[in-house]
Amino acid sequence: MTWYVFLIAMDWIAGYRASKIDGSYASEYGINGAFRTAFLLFMPAVGHLIDTVIGTPGIGFGFLIAAFGLHIWKSMTANVVRAGWEKWVPEWAMNAVSDEIEHKLARAIKRRQEKEKYGDGDMS
Repeated sequence: MTWYVFLIAMDWIAGYRASKIDGSYASEYGINGAFRTAFLLFMPAVGHLIDTVIGTPGIGFGFLIAAFGLHIWKSMTANVVRAGWEKWVPEWAMNAVSDEIEHKLARAIKRRQEKEKYGDGDMS
């Protein structure tokens, strides 16, 4: 569980830095990220509850930690690359998350274009 929380914290740090560098920072996206993080922190408890009800020794908990942990690791690694810290990421890791990197870069470009078009105000 400690590694899980550590990955979430590192994802936030790298994501914040990357969004500041590429100009896609938006408080609305950060607020949505806070809700996403609350969900990610709640899911291991759901896994523990499932284990308690079914009587399994940590299988649900472990599965949810592994599944969501992999997603968080991919996001964190892509954010690290976007932040310009790719020299610290092994080549195999960048290859493993190349789709996530492309997705985040495309989303950052779109957000930056929306900010330029609509300004920093409400984009609805």
